[in-house]
Amino acid sequence: MQDELKSEYHLYFYDHPEFVDILKDFLQCILIDKPDDVLNYAADYFTTFSRRQLLPPRYHRL
Repeated sequence: MQDELKSEYHLYFYDHPEFVDILKDFLQCILIDKPDDVLNYAADYFTTFSRRQLLPPRYHRL
């Protein structure tokens, strides 16, 4: 069961490389900023994604 779950996660990451990129960016920010409260830092970091409308690149206006 655990191996099956790991396999599903691996496939999801493979199908959604943007997820891995977001995690890499987040970890890099944590290592640079070294926040005292990582939980609140994470909440603030990811809240910025929910506050703006995310559109595919072809819909972004210059």
